[in-house]
Amino acid sequence: MAMLNSLLKWTFLLAGSLCLVTGCSPSHEDSSATNDATSQMNSDKSTNQPEGEEARRAALQDALKQSAKMADDKLHGIPPLPSQFAFPNFGTGPHLPSPIGINFYTMNDRYPDYLLCSYDVSEKHYDKDNEPEWFAAALLQIRGKGRSEFPPVKWVAVIIFNRAEENSANTMEQSAKAGAVFKADDVFELDDNVEDLVARAKVDRHPFKYDSQQPTPGEQQRWIIVEQHAVTKSP
Repeated sequence: MAMLNSLLKWTFLLAGSLCLVTGCSPSHEDSSATNDATSQMNSDKSTNQPEGEEARRAALQDALKQSAKMADDKLHGIPPLPSQFAFPNFGTGPHLPSPIGINFYTMNDRYPDYLLCSYDVSEKHYDKDNEPEWFAAALLQIRGKGRSEFPPVKWVAVIIFNRAEENSANTMEQSAKAGAVFKADDVFELDDNVEDLVARAKVDRHPFKYDSQQPTPGEQQRWIIVEQHAVTKSP
């Protein structure tokens, strides 16, 4: 009996020594289960990534690429596209609208002679009798900035958007209440009365179209008033 106990003791000691040498790793089945659990956790972590964060990173990458391209073009003497001009827009942060009653400026590279000016109001009960005042306010803001703050343009297109009617891209079209095109020289001429410019302007009641069939946001947001004016060049 003593001999049997001694044999068992040496067996346990030998097994312990082997564990110290080999590491006593779990079985293949246990290892696979652990790896599967880790993969699932990583998958869940990736799935739970906020969509906004992914969009922010993608937008940042696009901005960095665009900035690098603009720097390279400048180095080689290539002028920027009109739409890439540093417009004097109010700084509100990414994807945030400009304040009510403050112009927002853009340009479409297909129509480099036109400055596009969006003037936002927020009216639950829209009254078009207020439009002359809004058009005048938009023109005065442009004049106050001065011609040097904009690319060399021949025309200024202003659209009044009623933000109270806009809650998605599809409602942008109905929120575009009125538009008019003005000669840039008249807008920047200090001696010209802006009220007179507005009184003489032809107001378009369907100046904007949202075309979801187009591939890019710039092409989807069509300034119909500019497209038509570019053909007729009517004052």
